[in-house]
Formats: sequence, C-alpha cells, structure tokens
Amino acid sequence: MGIKRVLHPTDFSPSAGTAFKRAVEIARRYGAELHLINVVEQLGDDPIRGALASRVDEDAFRDRINAEVVRNLRNRAASVPDLNVVSQSLAGTDVAEEILRYADATDPHLIVLGTHGRRGFRRMMAGSVGMEVARRALRPVLLCPEDPTLEAEDLRTRVLVPVDFSEHSRLALAYARRLAHAAGGSIDVLHVVEVPVFPSVYRASIELHFKNTDQLIEPARRELELLNSSIDDLDVDARIEVRYGHVTEQVLQYADETDATLLVISTHGNTGLARFFLGSVSDRLIRSAALPILRLRTLLKPEPNRL
Repeated sequence: MGIKRVLHPTDFSPSAGTAFKRAVEIARRYGAELHLINVVEQLGDDPIRGALASRVDEDAFRDRINAEVVRNLRNRAASVPDLNVVSQSLAGTDVAEEILRYADATDPHLIVLGTHGRRGFRRMMAGSVGMEVARRALRPVLLCPEDPTLEAEDLRTRVLVPVDFSEHSRLALAYARRLAHAAGGSIDVLHVVEVPVFPSVYRASIELHFKNTDQLIEPARRELELLNSSIDDLDVDARIEVRYGHVTEQVLQYADETDATLLVISTHGNTGLARFFLGSVSDRLIRSAALPILRLRTLLKPEPNRL
C-alpha cells in the first residue's frame, strides 16, 4: 500500500504528542511527506467576543498566539530532520472544518489525530475535533489516545479488524491486511455474533440466548476463514476468532486479551437524527478504546437490513 503524504493536525496536547510519534513512524516507514498543521480557533460571532475585544488588543493577541504556534510547529519539524516536513498555522471558527479543508487541498493518504479521551454527557453532546474529522473525512483517519510510554521507533503492529460480513467491513479487512503486510505484523479477524435483545414481555431466558451458540459460531468461523483467504494473496499471519455477546464489549475485550496495537474499523458515514440518538459501533469503540483506531469511511450504499 502506498502512503505518500501523512497529515498530522496538532494542538500540542499530550495526546497530540502521542499522535505525532505515530505520524512520524508511519512517515518514516513509507518514506512519506509529513504535514503538520495547527488551527488557531477564532471567536467569530461568539457573543462574548465584544466583551473580550473591549479589554484586549485582539490583533496583537492573535499575532502572539500565531507566533507561538509557528515556533512550536518548527520545533516539531526540526526534531525529525530525516523527514520532509511541511508545517502551517491556520485559523478559523471551526477547527474540524479547517482540517478537512486542508485535507481536501493537499490530499493526504492518512490523517493522524490525538484524542483527548473525554467521557460522559459533555462528550456525547459536544463530540470532539477528532470524532468530527473521522466522521466526515473521505480519507483514513488514525485516532491515537495518549500514551506517554510510546517510543516511535519501537512500534509493533498487531492489527485487529472486526468483520460483520458487510462490504464495508470487507474493505476494512483488505486495508488491514495490506497494512499488516507492509509493517511485517499480524492480523486478528474477529466476528461477534451479537446477543439478541428481546422486549421484556417475551420473558426471554438466559438459556434462550445461549442455546444455539455453537450452531452460529462455527459457520461464522468458516465464513471468516474464506473471506480472509479470498481478499488477496499477501503472506499475512492471521488469526480467526468468533465471539458471542455485545459487539463493542467483545471487541474491546479481545483487543485487551491479545495486546492488539491497532484497531481497524469502517464507518458508513451516516448522519442525522438517528445517528445522534443511536450512534454506531465505530463511534462507541472510539469513545471507549485504549488503543489507536484507524477509521475508514466507506462510501458504498449500505446493504439491505444493515441500516
């Protein structure tokens, strides 16, 4: 697989520091050009802007912030003299929008972002820049939680890719296999037979949930093996696993058990009110996972019964 340009938007936070190390490692591995950008958020039409403007010299304040950003970007670029680095300070009222606009202009093969790991109601309501970019970007997005122990020159690649047998997950598997092969790593292909949820009036028992588990798991395992072998002819060390339970919980548990270093998932790019209330498996994984997640946005028409 070819990665010629890596885009790393940074806010110089600890999680962005982790993402920078990963972006550097990837750029080195593929001989790619590394783009470093920071977006200085502007007040725009914020109601408090008038109050702030009455007490500070806004132009001078903006110039000071921009000078600090440029200095920090130059320092990061200077720390990796072996790479071809392009750095730029941007400004806008919507950070995610500016990142996506820059991506459209430069066409990176990968966007690498840090995640701040916010939890709770504020995260649900407000989201994050990383989540917004991952939802909207047409290019692969690697989201990296903070890891102060990470060393860029010592990154293992054990890729975990959950598969639901949709064409979306097939594309994610193909990408994951190429990634593992290029990095000399291994891949775990996981399918979760999801626990059915019955209305309480059915009085469904635990026995009903687990009675026919083996009849579901074995056919799924065979299909996974066929799917994995049909993708390409690359020599990739692959392990096939089928679990039964709730998808998000089982994926995270399996990742922890196997010390996976990267989770590759696909997203259908759905938006709107249903997305707000119901979310998606990929969103829940991003909110909960402690490992980096590579999110691919597939633009296929969703298959019937997979909405």
